[in-house]
Amino acid sequence: SRVANASPQVANALPQQTMTYIGAPLPSGRGSVVACNLRDLQRVRFNRYQFFCYRVPVSLLPPIYPITDRVIGGNRPHSDLARDLIAGGATWIQIRDKELSDPELILQLRQILQHVTSPKVKILVNDRVKIALQPGVSGLHLGQDDASVQEARRLLPHAIIGFSTHSLEQAKAADSLAVDYISVGPIFPTQTKIENPPMGIQTLRKIRQAVSKPLVAIGGITLTNVAEVWAAGADSVAVISDIMKQQDIAGRIASYLAQWQKIHA
Repeated sequence: SRVANASPQVANALPQQTMTYIGAPLPSGRGSVVACNLRDLQRVRFNRYQFFCYRVPVSLLPPIYPITDRVIGGNRPHSDLARDLIAGGATWIQIRDKELSDPELILQLRQILQHVTSPKVKILVNDRVKIALQPGVSGLHLGQDDASVQEARRLLPHAIIGFSTHSLEQAKAADSLAVDYISVGPIFPTQTKIENPPMGIQTLRKIRQAVSKPLVAIGGITLTNVAEVWAAGADSVAVISDIMKQQDIAGRIASYLAQWQKIHA
């Protein structure tokens, strides 16, 4: 929604890729490249104009991006939680677990992937680069203190990579990294992100104005406040507690999607 169209001549001249690449809007307002196969932040000339491209699967980013949590989810395995999320319509799911060993988490990921029957469904893992290398895993989410983005991108050149930020300054810095989306938060008070103070809706708006990559808002988001988060510029919302604590996880996902569709009808 923040990308201007390139001329047909420019768009047709660009090689086709399985991923979507979005060009940063030009200050002149002349437009931007809608698809290219360049590496992150490389520059290319077309028709005397310069276009800056970065790798962003923005067309795939869903409005709701649930994160699994075994404890909040009633000590159910990730495979059961992911099955219910998929049944409710979730297309991006992040598997987050700080306790399971790598072999244990890999086993659960294999069970999760048995429920994935559509290419639209993307399974990402939190933090663990080696596990993100497993067949069928679509991407990786990194925090400020996790593995370096540069190393992760070297090992996962075609994967989706997201990066957590907790302030306007961090979000601005992340906009130049080789990541596909920037996570910002916590937006509201939350029990799962207690180490960082809530930034609020106003800071989210400032971040949206300052960065060009897709934004995933996280922290204290519920069905009650999600509309104002989307309205403030979040391309997607990552939700843990408000989904994991529900008896009907599939129904909760469906309610988020229904609210998004109602807003955008």
